[in-house]
Amino acid sequence: MSIPTRTDVISAGSRAATAAYGWMAIGLLTTAAVAEFVVANPALLAAVIKTPVLNTLVILQLAAGLVLAAGLSGMSANLMRTVFVIYSALTGMTLSSLVLTY
Repeated sequence: MSIPTRTDVISAGSRAATAAYGWMAIGLLTTAAVAEFVVANPALLAAVIKTPVLNTLVILQLAAGLVLAAGLSGMSANLMRTVFVIYSALTGMTLSSLVLTY
């Protein structure tokens, strides 16, 4: 087994950063798409704005965030990606009411 060179280490770091930024972009696009979808559907927006539903969405969003934080060392990459996309969608639903305000 050979010792990695400085170039190998920088290259691996660059690939990891590119992948992280890619997933951040996917998360932002998912959040925006879900928020737009909710705002475009008056019945769905009315359901989301109701206090019990909104509270439930916020609790689910917090739970997904905690699952992501707790699972950093033990979860598979595919499961982490799935939870991240769910978290992004929940964020879009909870923020959709703000789209109407601004």
